[in-house]
Amino acid sequence: MANVLAELDSQTAFDRVLAEQIRMRQHYVKTKVNPVLRDRLSQLVRNARACLNGGGMKQRALVIIGESGSGKTTSVNHHIAQIPEMQPYVNEEGRLIDPVLRMDTPGTNTTKSFAIAMLAGIGIPASQRASEFELYAILKHQLKEQGKLFVLADESQHLVRAAQIKTVEKVQDVLKNLMQIEGWPLHMIFIGTPALAKFLQGDKQLANRCRVLMLPQLDPAKDSDFLERTLKEIVVDVGGLNMGWKESEELPQRLIRASFSCTGTAIQYIQEACFRAMDEGKTVVKIKHFAKVYEANTGCNKQDNLFSVVAWEKIKPENALQEFMKTVEESE
Repeated sequence: MANVLAELDSQTAFDRVLAEQIRMRQHYVKTKVNPVLRDRLSQLVRNARACLNGGGMKQRALVIIGESGSGKTTSVNHHIAQIPEMQPYVNEEGRLIDPVLRMDTPGTNTTKSFAIAMLAGIGIPASQRASEFELYAILKHQLKEQGKLFVLADESQHLVRAAQIKTVEKVQDVLKNLMQIEGWPLHMIFIGTPALAKFLQGDKQLANRCRVLMLPQLDPAKDSDFLERTLKEIVVDVGGLNMGWKESEELPQRLIRASFSCTGTAIQYIQEACFRAMDEGKTVVKIKHFAKVYEANTGCNKQDNLFSVVAWEKIKPENALQEFMKTVEESE
């Protein structure tokens, strides 16, 4: 009986820690781009409302560009959840309408695959055997029928990756066409890495229909204070833990290097360091916890761990696996 009770207590403690970690993951850290992104999304919503009332501008797309790990998708979803006009509602017929269609841009992008992905996002299966005309006729009808006023296309760099120029041009034409549906002012949000910028090049008509927001990378000379505040916010205010590193250990600067200057990745490192401490039953987060996370994420050798060595400025995170393979080859 004692063993059963001990096992139940252990499971309960595990569940508590897990619940706490989930809560910490859900916490949103505001950055300097926060008000700008909110303003861009609000502009999109205001324009959609104006278009429905017979006005509005032709700029019906927002393109958000940032490096992988910059926190693009997290930030956009956070702000969408705060905007009343982008929330589900019950229409006059008693139907639940979600005005936002969320989709991942297909890895192999063609005009057909894009239409199929959008249809899948609104719960309608479609086949590659269907003609392009049929697919887009159904899509346009369903977007209006289901009240999808906004399309959020994540991983939009796939629009140009490994695609031939003619294919890119066809997709550009299709998107312009979708933003000109008669009687239905569809607005689109594209989220992607810097490669997405190429999609706007060479098509002035499409570029003129878009607003663009570039998410900046962390700057070691300007953003150390931001990371110091973020460390306290996540570790102390949200996690209820204590900070156990020294100022001389230059943790904010190490974080910028380890995250490739990407805000989202830096925040993830802080969260995971907290989780390491919690899993160990500790209430103090130390730089060794960051070192363990870095080792797990990069596979680096001990002498190449950016959070362990004194001369961390010499460490290049992108070379972690290369250095590991060099050690393996030398031992064979």
